[in-house]
Amino acid sequence: MPDRIRKAGEGSLHTMRAEAREATDALMAQHRDALARCKETIRLAEHMIREHEERYRAALAGLNEAALDALAERAANRIARAAGNRLVGAFAIAVREQRARLDGAVEAFEHATREAGQQAQARAQSLARRYWRALQAMLAVGLVALGSAVAIAVWLAVWRG
Repeated sequence: MPDRIRKAGEGSLHTMRAEAREATDALMAQHRDALARCKETIRLAEHMIREHEERYRAALAGLNEAALDALAERAANRIARAAGNRLVGAFAIAVREQRARLDGAVEAFEHATREAGQQAQARAQSLARRYWRALQAMLAVGLVALGSAVAIAVWLAVWRG
């Protein structure tokens, strides 16, 4: 009987060991399969991370380029506005100076014209006085000549007569 119990116990222990080994082997196979799936998931996650980083870098580079373009455009606009304002200011100053010069030239021309007009008027008055004197002298000479001619004519008429 003890031999039977022992054989039954050994069989049962052997069976339990075999079952435990099968269960352990099945668990190990499941574990290896899960480990392989985990490794594949990690590899896939790393690949997705790399793709995401590449897209992030490309997007960041695009944003940096757009920001630099906007900054350069804004700086160019500021420079152009400042240069334009300075140019307009310089032009306004030059126009004022030129206007002052033109006003001075017009004033000098008007003064010279007035003086020339006054001189011409004085000469015209002097010429008119000389003309009247000459006309009076000619009239006097004409009257004397006419008187002389009448006197000669009378004398000739009396002498012939």
